[in-house]
Amino acid sequence: MAKRMQVNRLVQDELVYELRIRGIATGTVDEMRHALAMALRLENSGDSIKMPTYPFTMEEDVKAVKEKLSELDPLITEFGNTSTSGLFFKLQSKLSHTLNRIDHINEESPDRPKLLAKALSLLDMLHKKS
Repeated sequence: MAKRMQVNRLVQDELVYELRIRGIATGTVDEMRHALAMALRLENSGDSIKMPTYPFTMEEDVKAVKEKLSELDPLITEFGNTSTSGLFFKLQSKLSHTLNRIDHINEESPDRPKLLAKALSLLDMLHKKS
C-alpha cells in the first residue's frame, strides 16, 4: 500500500509521522515532502535506510488512527469523483498512510481489528464510488 501513498497529497502531521518512523528530521512541509519522497525512492529500490526504533506508543497510534479515520469517513462518504481525480489520490494516500500506521499497532490490541476493518471498509467504499 505504501506505493499508493503520494507524498504531495500528505499533510503536515502525516509527513511528520512518516519521517519520524524513518529517523529523518522534520522541517517545512516542502522539505518534509522532498525528504520523504527520497526515502521512499530508496526503499522501493532496495537501498533503504536503517529504520530506527519505532518512536510512537501504541496509544499514540490508536489515537492518531481514530482521528484520521474520523476525518476520512465523511470525505469518502461524500466522494463523487473518478479514480483519476486529485481528490481520489489524496484520499487513497491518506488511507495508505493510515494502514501503515495500523500495521504498527500491536496485534494483541483490542482496537486493532476494529481500526483495520474501518480503514479497509473506507478503502473499499472509495474504490466503489470512483
